[in-house]
Amino acid sequence: MIRIPTPIPIQIHPLFWLVCLLIGFLYSGMNLALMFLWVVVIFVSVLFHELGHALCARAFGQQSVITLMAFGGVTQHTGKDLSASKQFLITLMGPLFGFILFAIFYSLAPFVPETSEYLSYFVRVMVIINLLWSVINLFPILPMDGGQLVRIVLEKFFQIKGLKAAVIISIVFSVVIGGLSLVFGQWILAMLFFFFAFQSFALYSQVRPLRQQDTNVDIVDKFQEAQKKLIAKDQQGAKKDLEEIRQNAKEGVLYLQSTEMLVSILKNEGDYKQAYELLQSIKDTLSFEGKILLQELAYHEKNYQEALKAGRESFEEFPNAEVAFKNSACCAYLNKASDAIGWFESAIEYGLKEPLKAVERSEFDSIRDTKEFQAFVATLQK
Repeated sequence: MIRIPTPIPIQIHPLFWLVCLLIGFLYSGMNLALMFLWVVVIFVSVLFHELGHALCARAFGQQSVITLMAFGGVTQHTGKDLSASKQFLITLMGPLFGFILFAIFYSLAPFVPETSEYLSYFVRVMVIINLLWSVINLFPILPMDGGQLVRIVLEKFFQIKGLKAAVIISIVFSVVIGGLSLVFGQWILAMLFFFFAFQSFALYSQVRPLRQQDTNVDIVDKFQEAQKKLIAKDQQGAKKDLEEIRQNAKEGVLYLQSTEMLVSILKNEGDYKQAYELLQSIKDTLSFEGKILLQELAYHEKNYQEALKAGRESFEEFPNAEVAFKNSACCAYLNKASDAIGWFESAIEYGLKEPLKAVERSEFDSIRDTKEFQAFVATLQK
């Protein structure tokens, strides 16, 4: 990473240069001089665009850092919270600076001597790139500026629903424009927009559970207090706060997280039955940690089928020996010797300690006399 210590710090990732060279190679006809000009055009255009964001942010008292990456640049700014109107202006300044750069070189074009081949080429490309990219960058696609502008406006007027709508709009436009790019043979653009579609889809999976309550200041503050109390080992204080959050929120991400945290406290207190019943109310929307909890609680309550289901889902997200072993034990209790052996082998693969001792545990008594299990134990003993 190249770092330039200017008043607005600039960081340049090596992949930025690689992508610049690739684009230059594709559009220069393998002419080294023209390839170099393409790299200069992209560098100047992207940097000028990001300076639009950065300078506007500084005007509002923010500290800014510009980073040039593989598929463009990003300007990060820190400081006091900004109003939606100021965020809108900061975002808008990027494309506006692009149009300014387009206007400058468009005005210079008639004065460039036709005999100056490389200079003429450079100016033409600057005109085309800054016009096209500034227009494209205003498409309502996240994380491009157009998508951010739509998000800021919709979120201002419709809060969480506006954010979700902005993400859905981004997915639709990304797929449509990516498809059109393929039709017209612009595979770099197609790759870029399909990547944006993938990002937007991943973002939607994160924002989908959000509800208006998740932006309620009182609920957010109470949740943070509960987290601090848990860190300080004040489980009773945290328990009281989490119950209050559940009562006030009713739904949403903070409600779900508070429920899982409360279940964990109840489990630590030894109240497995209440913890299990409470987790049942949100079992279709559990996090990875919640699925681990459900497996453990269902197993304790001897609901082996549900414990196995939760264990399978959590193992798919993060394979590990503990979950695999518990899945194996569930299968044994359900008299599924073949499945129990398969999960036991997975537990060994992911680092199960002392498998010869583990295989002698009482969980496997119900299948111990089966030929399959005896053959498996004999293999372990070799």
